[in-house]
Amino acid sequence: MGHKAAFSLKKALIESVGFLPTAWSGAWLVLLAMLAAMISAPFALDYAPTAVAATGLLALLWLLKLMALGALYRVAAFAQAARIEGLGLGGVQLGRPELRLLIAQIVMMLFLLLIAATLVMVFMLAFSLSGLGNGYVDTMSAVSAVFERAQGLDWAFIVYAGLAVLLLFVLSVRLSLMYVASVAERRIVTLNALGLSEGAGFKLLFGVLLVVAPAPAAALMLHYFATSDAAMVAHITLSLIAVAVILPLSAGFFASAYRQMRQGQAK
Repeated sequence: MGHKAAFSLKKALIESVGFLPTAWSGAWLVLLAMLAAMISAPFALDYAPTAVAATGLLALLWLLKLMALGALYRVAAFAQAARIEGLGLGGVQLGRPELRLLIAQIVMMLFLLLIAATLVMVFMLAFSLSGLGNGYVDTMSAVSAVFERAQGLDWAFIVYAGLAVLLLFVLSVRLSLMYVASVAERRIVTLNALGLSEGAGFKLLFGVLLVVAPAPAAALMLHYFATSDAAMVAHITLSLIAVAVILPLSAGFFASAYRQMRQGQAK
Protein backbone atom coordinates (compact mmCIF):
# COMPACT_ATOMS: atom_id res chain seq x y z
CA MET A 1 0.00 0.00 0.00
CA GLY A 2 1.33 3.45 -0.89
CA HIS A 3 1.87 6.19 1.64
CA LYS A 4 2.28 9.93 1.63
CA ALA A 5 5.60 11.15 2.94
CA ALA A 6 4.95 13.49 5.86
CA PHE A 7 7.53 15.93 7.13
CA SER A 8 7.57 19.45 8.47
CA LEU A 9 9.29 21.82 6.06
CA LYS A 10 9.76 24.38 8.82
CA LYS A 11 11.39 21.82 11.10
CA ALA A 12 13.69 20.58 8.32
CA LEU A 13 14.84 24.14 7.54
CA ILE A 14 15.42 24.99 11.21
CA GLU A 15 17.37 21.77 11.76
CA SER A 16 19.44 22.39 8.61
CA VAL A 17 20.56 25.75 10.02
CA GLY A 18 21.24 24.19 13.41
CA PHE A 19 23.30 21.50 11.68
CA LEU A 20 25.85 24.01 10.28
CA PRO A 21 28.24 24.12 13.31
CA THR A 22 28.19 20.33 13.56
CA ALA A 23 28.78 19.99 9.83
CA TRP A 24 31.77 22.35 9.89
CA SER A 25 33.32 20.64 12.92
CA GLY A 26 32.97 17.20 11.33
CA ALA A 27 33.91 17.99 7.72
CA TRP A 28 36.10 21.10 8.02
CA LEU A 29 39.13 19.70 6.20
CA VAL A 30 37.34 18.30 3.15
CA LEU A 31 35.23 21.46 2.89
CA LEU A 32 38.40 23.60 2.96
CA ALA A 33 40.00 21.37 0.32
CA MET A 34 36.91 21.63 -1.86
CA LEU A 35 36.79 25.40 -1.45
CA ALA A 36 40.48 25.72 -2.33
CA ALA A 37 40.01 23.60 -5.46
CA MET A 38 37.01 25.67 -6.59
CA ILE A 39 38.72 29.02 -5.98
CA SER A 40 41.96 27.98 -7.69
CA ALA A 41 40.20 26.39 -10.68
CA PRO A 42 40.32 29.48 -12.96
CA PHE A 43 44.02 29.99 -12.23
CA ALA A 44 44.81 26.31 -12.82
CA LEU A 45 43.02 26.34 -16.16
CA ASP A 46 44.86 29.52 -17.17
CA TYR A 47 48.19 27.77 -16.72
CA ALA A 48 47.05 24.48 -18.22
CA PRO A 49 44.05 25.16 -20.49
CA THR A 50 43.74 21.64 -21.81
CA ALA A 51 40.97 19.07 -21.89
CA VAL A 52 43.10 16.81 -19.69
CA ALA A 53 43.54 19.52 -17.05
CA ALA A 54 39.83 20.35 -17.08
CA THR A 55 38.91 16.68 -16.78
CA GLY A 56 41.35 16.22 -13.92
CA LEU A 57 39.96 19.25 -12.11
CA LEU A 58 36.38 18.04 -12.48
CA ALA A 59 37.41 14.58 -11.24
CA LEU A 60 39.10 16.15 -8.20
CA LEU A 61 36.05 18.25 -7.38
CA TRP A 62 33.79 15.23 -7.78
CA LEU A 63 35.99 13.18 -5.44
CA LEU A 64 36.09 15.96 -2.84
CA LYS A 65 32.32 16.40 -3.03
CA LEU A 66 31.86 12.65 -2.66
CA MET A 67 33.97 12.69 0.51
CA ALA A 68 32.18 15.81 1.75
CA LEU A 69 28.77 14.18 1.27
CA GLY A 70 30.01 11.03 2.99
CA ALA A 71 31.25 13.08 5.95
CA LEU A 72 28.21 15.34 6.22
CA TYR A 73 25.68 12.52 6.05
CA ARG A 74 27.66 10.40 8.52
CA VAL A 75 27.53 13.30 10.97
CA ALA A 76 23.87 14.04 10.22
CA ALA A 77 22.76 10.40 10.48
CA PHE A 78 24.95 9.11 13.33
CA ALA A 79 25.98 12.23 15.29
CA GLN A 80 28.54 11.19 17.93
CA ALA A 81 28.87 7.72 16.38
CA ALA A 82 29.99 9.15 13.02
CA ARG A 83 33.62 8.15 13.62
CA ILE A 84 32.56 4.58 14.24
CA GLU A 85 30.91 4.71 10.82
CA GLY A 86 34.21 5.71 9.20
CA LEU A 87 34.33 9.51 9.48
CA GLY A 88 37.92 10.56 8.84
CA LEU A 89 39.93 13.52 10.07
CA GLY A 90 38.03 16.63 9.03
CA GLY A 91 35.79 14.55 6.80
CA VAL A 92 38.57 13.14 4.59
CA GLN A 93 37.85 9.45 4.04
CA LEU A 94 37.05 6.93 1.33
CA GLY A 95 35.06 3.92 2.42
CA ARG A 96 31.99 1.88 1.63
CA PRO A 97 29.60 4.80 2.21
CA GLU A 98 31.44 6.81 -0.47
CA LEU A 99 31.21 3.84 -2.84
CA ARG A 100 27.48 3.61 -2.18
CA LEU A 101 27.13 7.34 -2.80
CA LEU A 102 29.03 7.04 -6.07
CA ILE A 103 26.78 4.23 -7.28
CA ALA A 104 23.71 6.21 -6.22
CA GLN A 105 24.98 9.24 -8.16
CA ILE A 106 25.55 7.20 -11.31
CA VAL A 107 22.12 5.57 -11.10
CA MET A 108 20.50 8.94 -10.50
CA MET A 109 22.22 10.52 -13.53
CA LEU A 110 21.35 7.59 -15.81
CA PHE A 111 17.72 7.62 -14.67
CA LEU A 112 17.35 11.36 -15.21
CA LEU A 113 19.07 11.11 -18.61
CA LEU A 114 16.61 8.38 -19.60
CA ILE A 115 13.63 10.50 -18.52
CA ALA A 116 15.08 13.58 -20.27
CA ALA A 117 15.69 11.62 -23.49
CA THR A 118 12.10 10.32 -23.44
CA LEU A 119 10.71 13.83 -22.92
CA VAL A 120 12.85 15.18 -25.78
CA MET A 121 11.71 12.39 -28.10
CA VAL A 122 8.04 13.15 -27.37
CA PHE A 123 8.70 16.86 -27.92
CA MET A 124 10.47 16.30 -31.24
CA LEU A 125 7.84 13.84 -32.49
CA ALA A 126 5.01 16.26 -31.73
CA PHE A 127 7.01 19.13 -33.21
CA SER A 128 7.64 17.28 -36.48
CA LEU A 129 3.91 16.52 -36.78
CA SER A 130 2.89 20.12 -36.03
CA GLY A 131 4.39 21.58 -39.19
CA LEU A 132 6.08 24.39 -37.24
CA GLY A 133 9.45 23.31 -38.61
CA ASN A 134 8.51 23.89 -42.25
CA GLY A 135 10.70 26.42 -44.04
CA TYR A 136 13.64 26.28 -41.63
CA VAL A 137 17.15 25.11 -42.45
CA ASP A 138 17.29 22.65 -39.55
CA THR A 139 15.22 21.50 -36.60
CA MET A 140 17.19 23.47 -34.01
CA SER A 141 16.52 26.73 -35.87
CA ALA A 142 12.81 25.90 -35.99
CA VAL A 143 12.67 25.08 -32.27
CA SER A 144 14.55 28.28 -31.40
CA ALA A 145 12.06 30.26 -33.50
CA VAL A 146 9.18 28.79 -31.48
CA PHE A 147 10.59 30.16 -28.21
CA GLU A 148 11.45 33.52 -29.77
CA ARG A 149 8.11 33.94 -31.53
CA ALA A 150 5.82 32.57 -28.78
CA GLN A 151 2.55 32.77 -30.70
CA GLY A 152 -0.43 30.45 -31.05
CA LEU A 153 0.59 26.79 -31.17
CA ASP A 154 4.10 27.75 -30.04
CA TRP A 155 2.80 28.03 -26.47
CA ALA A 156 1.90 24.33 -26.34
CA PHE A 157 5.56 23.44 -26.87
CA ILE A 158 6.79 26.19 -24.56
CA VAL A 159 4.53 24.98 -21.74
CA TYR A 160 5.55 21.36 -22.40
CA ALA A 161 9.24 22.31 -22.18
CA GLY A 162 8.65 24.18 -18.93
CA LEU A 163 6.73 21.28 -17.38
CA ALA A 164 9.43 18.84 -18.53
CA VAL A 165 12.14 20.90 -16.82
CA LEU A 166 10.03 21.16 -13.66
CA LEU A 167 9.48 17.38 -13.68
CA LEU A 168 13.22 16.75 -13.93
CA PHE A 169 13.91 19.17 -11.07
CA VAL A 170 11.30 17.54 -8.83
CA LEU A 171 12.61 14.06 -9.62
CA SER A 172 16.21 15.09 -8.95
CA VAL A 173 15.21 16.59 -5.59
CA ARG A 174 13.20 13.53 -4.58
CA LEU A 175 16.06 11.26 -5.61
CA SER A 176 18.52 13.33 -3.55
CA LEU A 177 17.17 11.53 -0.48
CA MET A 178 19.11 8.50 -1.73
CA TYR A 179 22.34 10.00 -0.38
CA VAL A 180 21.33 10.24 3.26
CA ALA A 181 19.44 6.94 2.97
CA SER A 182 22.49 5.14 1.52
CA VAL A 183 24.63 6.31 4.45
CA ALA A 184 22.04 5.92 7.21
CA GLU A 185 20.81 2.49 6.10
CA ARG A 186 24.31 1.16 5.28
CA ARG A 187 23.12 -0.07 1.88
CA ILE A 188 22.73 1.26 -1.65
CA VAL A 189 19.49 3.20 -1.98
CA THR A 190 18.68 4.42 -5.47
CA LEU A 191 15.23 4.65 -7.03
CA ASN A 192 13.73 3.48 -3.71
CA ALA A 193 14.04 7.13 -2.68
CA LEU A 194 11.09 7.95 -4.94
CA GLY A 195 8.83 5.73 -2.83
CA LEU A 196 10.17 7.27 0.38
CA SER A 197 9.36 10.81 -0.79
CA GLU A 198 5.99 10.06 -2.38
CA GLY A 199 3.71 13.06 -2.05
CA ALA A 200 6.48 15.36 -0.81
CA GLY A 201 8.14 16.31 -4.10
CA PHE A 202 7.06 19.94 -4.27
CA LYS A 203 7.60 20.49 -0.55
CA LEU A 204 11.15 19.18 -0.92
CA LEU A 205 11.65 21.34 -4.01
CA PHE A 206 10.51 24.46 -2.17
CA GLY A 207 12.84 23.62 0.70
CA VAL A 208 15.79 23.19 -1.66
CA LEU A 209 15.03 26.55 -3.30
CA LEU A 210 15.17 28.18 0.13
CA VAL A 211 18.41 26.37 0.97
CA VAL A 212 20.16 27.55 -2.20
CA ALA A 213 18.69 31.08 -1.94
CA PRO A 214 21.92 32.56 -0.46
CA ALA A 215 23.69 32.04 -3.81
CA PRO A 216 21.39 34.13 -6.05
CA ALA A 217 21.01 36.69 -3.25
CA ALA A 218 24.79 37.08 -3.07
CA ALA A 219 25.06 37.20 -6.86
CA LEU A 220 22.50 40.01 -6.95
CA MET A 221 24.38 41.99 -4.31
CA LEU A 222 27.69 41.49 -6.09
CA HIS A 223 26.15 42.70 -9.32
CA TYR A 224 24.79 45.79 -7.56
CA PHE A 225 28.14 46.59 -5.90
CA ALA A 226 30.25 45.65 -8.92
CA THR A 227 33.94 46.61 -8.84
CA SER A 228 36.85 46.33 -11.27
CA ASP A 229 37.58 42.86 -9.87
CA ALA A 230 33.92 41.85 -9.90
CA ALA A 231 34.43 38.53 -11.68
CA MET A 232 37.04 37.22 -9.24
CA VAL A 233 35.23 38.56 -6.17
CA ALA A 234 32.01 36.93 -7.38
CA HIS A 235 33.78 33.61 -8.03
CA ILE A 236 35.38 33.52 -4.57
CA THR A 237 32.21 34.65 -2.78
CA LEU A 238 29.90 32.21 -4.57
CA SER A 239 32.40 29.36 -4.08
CA LEU A 240 32.51 30.12 -0.34
CA ILE A 241 28.71 30.20 -0.10
CA ALA A 242 28.32 26.99 -2.12
CA VAL A 243 30.83 24.99 -0.06
CA ALA A 244 30.53 26.46 3.43
CA VAL A 245 26.81 27.20 3.47
CA ILE A 246 24.69 25.52 0.80
CA LEU A 247 26.33 22.08 0.87
CA PRO A 248 26.06 21.64 4.66
CA LEU A 249 22.59 23.22 4.70
CA SER A 250 21.33 20.84 2.02
CA ALA A 251 22.78 17.84 3.87
CA GLY A 252 21.06 18.96 7.08
CA PHE A 253 17.80 19.59 5.23
CA PHE A 254 17.67 16.20 3.52
CA ALA A 255 18.78 14.40 6.68
CA SER A 256 15.99 16.04 8.68
CA ALA A 257 13.40 15.30 5.98
CA TYR A 258 14.59 11.68 5.82
CA ARG A 259 14.36 11.22 9.60
CA GLN A 260 10.87 12.67 9.70
CA MET A 261 9.68 10.47 6.83
CA ARG A 262 11.13 7.35 8.44
CA GLN A 263 9.52 8.23 11.75
CA GLY A 264 6.22 8.75 9.96
CA GLN A 265 6.49 5.31 8.37
CA ALA A 266 7.17 3.73 11.75
CA LYS A 267 3.95 5.10 13.26
